[in-house]
Amino acid sequence: MDRLTISGLKVETIIGTNPWERETRQLIIVDLEMQVDSLPAARSDNIGDAVDYGAVGRRVRNLVSDSRFQLIEGIAERIANDVLQQESRVISVTVCVTKPYAIPDASVSLTITRPRRPVSQTLSRPSLIYDDFVLLWQCVTRGATSDSTIN
Repeated sequence: MDRLTISGLKVETIIGTNPWERETRQLIIVDLEMQVDSLPAARSDNIGDAVDYGAVGRRVRNLVSDSRFQLIEGIAERIANDVLQQESRVISVTVCVTKPYAIPDASVSLTITRPRRPVSQTLSRPSLIYDDFVLLWQCVTRGATSDSTIN
């Protein structure tokens, strides 16, 4: 499978649990990695056969900017759900949400991966959990030797 990435999407939003965070917009950084089959687009050279990453980026920027989540977990899940609902060509999506100034002298990030298939299907067929693990392992081992990985 192929990977389409959007890296370093910077958006200001209301995020956090502290009283001051509920009033002050903060910077978060979003990285997306979408598992896609890019062969149809490569063969046709037609945007209609591809994931329109410009549209994905605009949608994610608007979603994050307009949100008021308390936790990065909530915003990551919402982004993943949006991508899977809006982009039929995306097989699975990995979302990394980074809050650069979450704690003194460090940033905090959360990375989640969500497949297109419903959780109930995964839970009813344990072999799918193994398949997801193998796919993730392949991505990690390929990413270790690739210059095109997400931070």
